[in-house]
Amino acid sequence: MLSLLPEHLHPSFLLPFLSPFPLHVLALSLPQRISRPLLAPLLLLTTYASFRACTTLASPGHRWGLPSIPLGCLLRAVDALLCSGDCWSAFREDGQQGYPGDWTWAERLRWSARWWSTFRGVGWNWLASGTPPLPPATLTRGQFLLSHTLHLLVSYLTLDALDSLLLPRLVTPLPYTHVLALGAYILALLKLTYSALALSLVSLGLSDHTAWPAQFGEWGSVRNLRGVWRWWHGNWKRPFSHIPFALFRSLHLPPQHAWPLSFLLSGLLHALLSHSLSPGTGVGSLLFFLLQPLGLLLERLTGLDRLGREHKWVGRAWAVGWLAWSAKGGLEELVRGGLVECGTVPVRAVQWAVGRWRGGEGGEV
Repeated sequence: MLSLLPEHLHPSFLLPFLSPFPLHVLALSLPQRISRPLLAPLLLLTTYASFRACTTLASPGHRWGLPSIPLGCLLRAVDALLCSGDCWSAFREDGQQGYPGDWTWAERLRWSARWWSTFRGVGWNWLASGTPPLPPATLTRGQFLLSHTLHLLVSYLTLDALDSLLLPRLVTPLPYTHVLALGAYILALLKLTYSALALSLVSLGLSDHTAWPAQFGEWGSVRNLRGVWRWWHGNWKRPFSHIPFALFRSLHLPPQHAWPLSFLLSGLLHALLSHSLSPGTGVGSLLFFLLQPLGLLLERLTGLDRLGREHKWVGRAWAVGWLAWSAKGGLEELVRGGLVECGTVPVRAVQWAVGRWRGGEGGEV
């Protein structure tokens, strides 16, 4: 019976993959004098086991996407346990009464589980910078579900169109039109995943719809490269930004100059994702993130960071061009690793429609 399960739902994968997460919740519920020396080595070992389990999967999409969860959570644990001082004082839930150190262990365990259930600090005092506003109080649960259903449908059709019309024709080296299309592919995949998660948890009553701000910022406010990075999702923004900040502060260096290390951390994480997809790769992904501080510096030196609203299209063109040029090597690694060769969506509605339009019976375009 177990042999009929998809590989990512089989116990032989799930047990090592999920092994770090109970320890994460446990670590934040215990005094740091206990969790740091005793649980830190176990967190490292179980995260490695979780990552290794991902590399054994047959699906390229699972090999590339799933390792981001244990790796990102490890960074969150480093931030909470090593870089935030007394984490029970540093993190405070909206409406929280009292100090977790005075609570029972069961109460702290529930508090820790709630802390881990949010990526961007929604409902906490550490809301990630750039997080879009929460849904208005006037938005009903039904309106929220309808909105995310439409978002999911648009993302699905975008992936379907790219699966059907572009991905079978991808070859390396990539032309820049294909680089831009792959950027749209990754953006649509992230949006589809977010809407599917929101719909599932809110529909099942496991989460309130008011706790789900938009995944990305408002594109209309983007005027340059700096604006793009503020607009981008902030799922891992807290550890990416606070770990370098804490490191500089501990070394008595100006913490406001630590921001380039945020791109280094992100580059290392994405390089490991590429390595999980195809061993021996990851340089292109790392280089993309290492180049971003240079792009931001060029933007400042040329005045592109001071463009007014009437010239925002100039800044956007610069940002998209820079991102396409710097991402080319990393995206080519993903293509050679087979990330997109099998497609993403199970039902190809666009492929069928184009086949019918061309006079066939649907199928291959």
